[in-house]
Amino acid sequence: MRSLQLVWILLLVIVLSSIASGSDIDDGQARERSKAAVRTAMKLSPSYFLKAVRSEDLEDELFSFQVKIKGKIAKYAYFYEVAESGYEIVSPDEVIVHSSVDGVRKWYIAVSRQAGTVYGLFGFQDGTDGFNRLARDASVRIEDEAQAKNYTGLYWRCVLGADYGTVVNDLHDLKRQVDDAIYSYRVTTNGKVSVERWWKGFKVSGVKPQFGVQVTQASGGYSISCSSLIVPLSKTPTLQSLKFQIAGDGAISPLQIRNLYPKSAPGGEPH
Repeated sequence: MRSLQLVWILLLVIVLSSIASGSDIDDGQARERSKAAVRTAMKLSPSYFLKAVRSEDLEDELFSFQVKIKGKIAKYAYFYEVAESGYEIVSPDEVIVHSSVDGVRKWYIAVSRQAGTVYGLFGFQDGTDGFNRLARDASVRIEDEAQAKNYTGLYWRCVLGADYGTVVNDLHDLKRQVDDAIYSYRVTTNGKVSVERWWKGFKVSGVKPQFGVQVTQASGGYSISCSSLIVPLSKTPTLQSLKFQIAGDGAISPLQIRNLYPKSAPGGEPH
């Protein structure tokens, strides 16, 4: 009788172990992995304060491109925006406010729900590689030009980010972005950059930017091209051209970037 009880106990342990090994990691576990990934990549101490905020809209966007197999339909990953600012509750009697006047660094990370694999995206040196691994592991499939355009938006949001500016949709949008950029830096540039001077030089240059995200079919996928406005270290708004390809499985090719106007901006580019 005792031997039979031991057999049942062993079987129960095996079953519970198999269930545990196949279960998804939860939001709290994934959140900690995202912060640990940033600390490792940035060589920060284990106690360095970071706050991770979940981005469920990015999770939905990735899911929309996943191949869905009946009986196995599930969102592949959690997404987090990790930053250095926030409230740290040290004890019931003490709280520390983390902030910075020089701007707060941010990172985007995806964490697979089942294996707990971490994918470093925006803020990581190999963000595009991380994104491509994520697309492969999540079984992404891009089937038409409309999906390729939407997928470009996902890539821009969680990998390129503000470092690559904002896509310019038309001439009115370009003027608005230039106005906003120059107004934001009016103090630090001491009037050396003006909207009138920038716009006059742009018209004289004869540059004709490509408005919006343009998608064309290419061998094995889609070619993407667009224009965006960035503000490099010189604080002179710079219009640039970006081109890359999206494969049918969601893999992104290396970016091709060139300045349209001004052709070169002193102080360097952010990328």
